[in-house]
Amino acid sequence: MKIHQQNIKNICKIREFYTFDGLPESEKRWLEKYYSRHIESLYHDIYANLTDPSVEKITSDLKMKILIYIISQELRTTKLPMH
Repeated sequence: MKIHQQNIKNICKIREFYTFDGLPESEKRWLEKYYSRHIESLYHDIYANLTDPSVEKITSDLKMKILIYIISQELRTTKLPMH
């Protein structure tokens, strides 16, 4: 396997991607705050359950968290057309 080196500035982030310029300052980053509270907060529970050797069954609740997390990661990309 070949490892490609990249400058983190090229892959890390797009500045202000979730900022809505037309909104008041206190509301400009509502989407970023939503992801932080409702999506990114799921990661630790998902990871803990999937890597715990004592977990033999994945519950419906965990399945839903996994789906929400994966779908949201796909939707928060610049690859989607901006219409």
